[in-house]
Amino acid sequence: MKLIAYFALAVVTASPALAEGFSRITTKAEYIENVVGKNGCNDSGCAKALKNGKMKGKFGALKFRGTWEWRDQYLCRSGKLGDKDLGTDCQVIEISGNKLRITRNKGEGKSVEYTIQ
Repeated sequence: MKLIAYFALAVVTASPALAEGFSRITTKAEYIENVVGKNGCNDSGCAKALKNGKMKGKFGALKFRGTWEWRDQYLCRSGKLGDKDLGTDCQVIEISGNKLRITRNKGEGKSVEYTIQ
C-alpha cells in the first residue's frame, strides 16, 4: 500500500498539468526577475543562479557548481554536484509565490520544489 501511495505522489509531482497555482516562467527576463540572485532551498540544500550565468549551492556535504542559460522556454543548466557531472538538462521552471518548481527533461522528468529566500 505504501508503494502505491508513493507512486501516486510521484505521478502528481511530475505532472505540471495537474499542479494548481504554479505559473510557468517562459522568458529569460521573467527568470532573472523572479529567481536569479535568490536562494532556492529545500530539505536537501540550497542553490542560487547568478546573473553572470553561473550557479552555486550546497546539498548536504556536496557543493554544487554550474552554469545556466535560457533556451527557448527552458532553463538549461550544466553542473557538478561534488565530483559527479550532472551533464546538461533543460528544465521547465514554475513559480507560485515563494515556491519554485523545476521539472527536469523539458518538463517530462522528475520535479523538485524549492522555497525562494
